[in-house]
Amino acid sequence: MDSLIVASDDCLRGGGEAGALMRSIDWSSTPLGPVELWPPSLRTIVAVMLSSRFAMRVLWGPEFIVLYNDAYRPILGETKHPAAMGSPAASIFAEVWELVGPVFQRVRRGDSMAFDDALLPLDRNGYLEDCYFTVSYSPIRDEYGSVGGVLGVVHETTDRVLAERRLATLRDLAGCSTPDATPEEACRQASLALERNRADVPSTLLYLVDDDGRSARRVDTTGLDDDGLPAPSSVDLDPAAVAPWPLGRATSAGRCLVVGDLPRRPGELTAGSAAVLPLTRPGRARALGFLVARLNPRLAFDDRYRGFLELAAERIASTLATAIASQEERSAASASAALSAKLTQLEAALEEALLVKDEFLSTMNHELRTPLNAILGWTRMIRSGRVAVDQQKHALETIERNAVAETRLIEDLLDVSRMTSGSLRLDVAPVDLAEVVGAAVEAMRPSVEARWIRLQVALDPHACAVLGDRARLEQVVSSLLSNAVKFSHPEGRVELSLERADRSARLTVRDHGEGIAPGFLPFVFGHFRQGDQSITRRHGGAGLGLAIARHLVELHGGAITAESEGEGRGATFTVSLPLGKRG
Repeated sequence: MDSLIVASDDCLRGGGEAGALMRSIDWSSTPLGPVELWPPSLRTIVAVMLSSRFAMRVLWGPEFIVLYNDAYRPILGETKHPAAMGSPAASIFAEVWELVGPVFQRVRRGDSMAFDDALLPLDRNGYLEDCYFTVSYSPIRDEYGSVGGVLGVVHETTDRVLAERRLATLRDLAGCSTPDATPEEACRQASLALERNRADVPSTLLYLVDDDGRSARRVDTTGLDDDGLPAPSSVDLDPAAVAPWPLGRATSAGRCLVVGDLPRRPGELTAGSAAVLPLTRPGRARALGFLVARLNPRLAFDDRYRGFLELAAERIASTLATAIASQEERSAASASAALSAKLTQLEAALEEALLVKDEFLSTMNHELRTPLNAILGWTRMIRSGRVAVDQQKHALETIERNAVAETRLIEDLLDVSRMTSGSLRLDVAPVDLAEVVGAAVEAMRPSVEARWIRLQVALDPHACAVLGDRARLEQVVSSLLSNAVKFSHPEGRVELSLERADRSARLTVRDHGEGIAPGFLPFVFGHFRQGDQSITRRHGGAGLGLAIARHLVELHGGAITAESEGEGRGATFTVSLPLGKRG
């Protein structure tokens, strides 16, 4: 009998802390009964378990009484050890019994089962913790061939699973940048990488610092559906501002800050917390942005968890810095291209201005010399007595006509000078526009009749009282009418009308002559601008009249437009002037 007791005690020999614990328990008060009455199969497997360096656990009997060795003890944590030894598994692993209970029952029926990196949320250190295990469950058969218990060989893989998962996220973050991404697009790409790891970062917010450095704007989020994580669109970066996120304080501290007492996520029993990390680059005090990451309450926020988030922030900051540098480079290139294009335009404009100047000087040389040559020629002929008495009247008329033309040309040049310096002034008074138009028509009638042109005039005498300078308004009408006559074909037709249009007087001068080329139409009112030189040279003129007319009309608060369907299709000039009040 004594030898039997010694033999039964051998199964609990050694085994370190777990063996000592088993030897200290009064097994007669447990469902297993006294050790000496344990079946040999149980004593044998317990002896093997206690001597093994692998984490092993035996679940014996219909209640799955828990027995384990030293290597298994860390899996139980501080809350399950030592109470687990000799207790029913259902009471020890209540939080996961719905998952593991059916598995144990299946093994008791004789099946062997194995799992790789199985997730079991265990309450082993005062909170529900995500734990991962690779396990093998085998049936333990008794002396009668029946299954008396379950042998579990367990290897915890939590550290490896977390490390691999976090490393994969860091790789995704390092490879998510694209050459032409904007800072906002870089944040969205980073969010996609974070979205794939909801186990470590259930939800995130990404903020970019505004240009003024005083606030940060939210550019992207992940996992916010029913999350309850505060997500303001803009956050003040003042270090004194802490609600809801202390972004300014995180910048000053230059490290990760943890914010607690956040709304609980659905299914969680405790208040949440989040890490706030500044996105900075080495050597730069100012943050580019911020990462706010809700922490998984089922993971201990240890150095490894913190280190993962800090590395993630570094990867995002690097991507952001690249995107910002690329954007600045593109902006600089765009500005350079715009400047180059502007310089090219200025060069083209300068070349055109020089060409226009040369053409104008050539025209002015011709226009000034032509009347002077006529005046000097006839004057010398008269003084030399080579003009017959019956030709003297014609000679004097020619001299007078060319002197008037020379005077008009000089006055136009003086007007352009006054326009350029802003010194051209109006002598404003109530003016009957119908009388002004009539006077201009009468002054132009000899030129009209000389070319056998039909002039059709339609005036509304009751609707055209304006405030303006009578002489300058007559100058505008004369210039438009002279232009129409000059570019009309002999025996052609010119139409002039004056009418009231709403609160304006509208003067229209239409001819059916040379017309205006589409490419020249936008420049028809420019200084010194003329169309086809062969045509303008044939008709004469310095190209100043229309520019002066436009300036005078605009000084009166009106507008002037030109229309033409093209060369040979005539042209229409329309002047609108605001009506004055009748006295």
